[in-house]
Amino acid sequence: MISRPPIVLPALVLLVSIPASAEEYSLGKSGAVPKGLAEAVVKTLDGTGHALQSGDDVVAEVWFAKESSLTKTPSFALGVSYKFDNGQLLGALHVTGKGEFGDFRDQTVKKGVYTLRYGRQPEDGNHIGTSETADFLLALPAAMDKDPKPLDFSKLTNTSAKSVSSSHPAIFSMLPPGKAPEKPSLETEGDFKVLAVALPVKSGDKVTKVSVRVVVVGHGDE
Repeated sequence: MISRPPIVLPALVLLVSIPASAEEYSLGKSGAVPKGLAEAVVKTLDGTGHALQSGDDVVAEVWFAKESSLTKTPSFALGVSYKFDNGQLLGALHVTGKGEFGDFRDQTVKKGVYTLRYGRQPEDGNHIGTSETADFLLALPAAMDKDPKPLDFSKLTNTSAKSVSSSHPAIFSMLPPGKAPEKPSLETEGDFKVLAVALPVKSGDKVTKVSVRVVVVGHGDE
């Protein structure tokens, strides 16, 4: 067990949310992964990414792992929907847009290249019963995250905080997965825009596809 870190993920209430905006968003394809990622990280990623567009402006691009794995010690805590390991590398993010791009706490994520790692909201007295979801993707500056191996929770959160010049990590909420989509899509759920993909995962000798749904536009009201 990892001792309680000085920085923790927030207690978020998803029943109350801030509207994404009146802007129209769409999903396109991105080509090769951006420069700035470590070679070892690039090798884990699918060569085709997903471009979040607002009109003609590409706001951000996301690449997911070409093949991932499921944890051997899944959590059955309230709000946990995904069976990944804390600190597990799941993708990369390139913030490119003309305007500001915010995370789920409405913190501005600076333009640049980031890794995306899975993290669960801590099971401590500060978070009991305060959130309907406990799954998040955390953005970490690519220059500070060059080894694909999972990170311990303290390093995960502290490094992620560098993405937003904050004492708090940069987080993107993962909504319950549902059925794996046939193709990547940008869904509307309430006031959120949700990127939904089918992520290949390997369990033993078998590869299956798991639905992953990440809020890429919109933020919660703490």
